Amino acid sequence: MRLTTAGLSVHAAQQQALARMCALVESQSAVLSYVEVYWLLAMVSAVMFVGSFLLKRNEPGKSGNVSVH
Repeated sequence: MRLTTAGLSVHAAQQQALARMCALVESQSAVLSYVEVYWLLAMVSAVMFVGSFLLKRNEPGKSGNVSVH
């Protein structure tokens, strides 16, 4: 309604409204995808942090001497 009162024809106003709605949906989907990617990265980081405690402890000097040239 506002677009037609702004001077656009009915067809042009409908096309403009659809374009604005499409841009809104695209921007919202981009934000949601960023949130999901950060959530996934947080979960992977948490699993890697917990998994780091399951690694075998390194004991310096246990492997013997290393010859250096």
